[in-house]
Amino acid sequence: MDYQEKRDADTKRNEEQWIFYIKESDSEAVKLAKQVGNFFYTIYMGIITFIAWLIAVLPG
Repeated sequence: MDYQEKRDADTKRNEEQWIFYIKESDSEAVKLAKQVGNFFYTIYMGIITFIAWLIAVLPG
């Protein structure tokens, strides 16, 4: 297996292990809940990243 195929397989495996991964077999309610969860997770990570950046910049 060459590097690109191995990398693609790893990427696919990592995506499927994500808590908010939307499968084709999920019902509409589950898909919506995962989309909402992914949205709020993104907002949360943005806030945490901003706070970490702020802490890193303030001492300078």
